Amino acid sequence: IRYRADPTAKPKLVHTLNGSGLAVGRTWIAILENFQQADGSVKIPRILHPYLQRAAGFEKRGDDLYLVGEK
Repeated sequence: IRYRADPTAKPKLVHTLNGSGLAVGRTWIAILENFQQADGSVKIPRILHPYLQRAAGFEKRGDDLYLVGEK
């Protein structure tokens, strides 16, 4: 989220705390709905890879990262 203090000023980033800048739950559900694959896994958008690649339940397949269910 960015804002301009003055119409001619350069945009500045807004700082938020604890996800107050967006609805985290709804954002996560949108990712699940839009990126689910035929096998039930969820292909994670590349922009989120740095935050999720070491978390439990995720697996790397080539250059892609997937949320996978229990096997």
